[in-house]
Amino acid sequence: LCFFIYSDVSRNNFLRYYILSFAIIGLVVSIRQALFSKFLIKKFKYKVKNINQLNPDILEIEMEKQDKKMNFKPGQFAFFSFQGDGVSTESHPFSISSSNMEDNLKITVKNLGDYTSLLNNLKESDSVIVDGPYGDFSYKKIDNKNQIWIAGGIGITPFFSMANSLDNGYTVDLYYSVKENKEAVYTKELEEITQKNTNFKFNLWNTTEKGYINSGLILNLSKGLDSKDIFLCGPPMFMESLKNQFLSLGVDIKKIHYENFSFN
Repeated sequence: LCFFIYSDVSRNNFLRYYILSFAIIGLVVSIRQALFSKFLIKKFKYKVKNINQLNPDILEIEMEKQDKKMNFKPGQFAFFSFQGDGVSTESHPFSISSSNMEDNLKITVKNLGDYTSLLNNLKESDSVIVDGPYGDFSYKKIDNKNQIWIAGGIGITPFFSMANSLDNGYTVDLYYSVKENKEAVYTKELEEITQKNTNFKFNLWNTTEKGYINSGLILNLSKGLDSKDIFLCGPPMFMESLKNQFLSLGVDIKKIHYENFSFN
């Protein structure tokens, strides 16, 4: 009913369908677990190895495999069920923030509500059931090697995975929009990647100092958009606004990519 009550969700098609996609995810997962868990669900056993508090609101959870490693494309997500005391065992989706070349698996989680706040109770050696990987949000899924990546807040997580896994031959401009610099994570690592790879440019965008990032600024800073594919990840309104701005500049909708939570 929340999709039809007069509200920001009901007035905004992008936001409505984006939120609806999460409901569909939950329904699909429930059906798959009830009917096909023994045959279709790709489950992997991990345990918590390290818990790093990156800032007051964001945790990085590093997990090591207990048997078979889950292979994934950088940018994809998976469902994680934590089995520790004081943590809900419900399965929740998170983008993977580690490189696909690392042995361990990492997710980076912002405290956004009841479930994510409980993750502060995790302990090292707690068991984790991982179901995945899923999604088409990956630079490897696109033939065009000239790309622009735009992250808002915790939307940096799939881009951090992609930046650490970037193949030769790609030219990428990454824009990371935060309200204040202290909210940003992985900036040191991304700056180091920029120093090592001249085809990768990292731009930290402080909206308090510079105002909201927009398509016109990116058009100028990236020296044109005509031959580039654009990836967006962040809050729904952030993505919708930028998507519409790029469309108004004549960017083909097929060249704008954001997570559609597709199941493979």
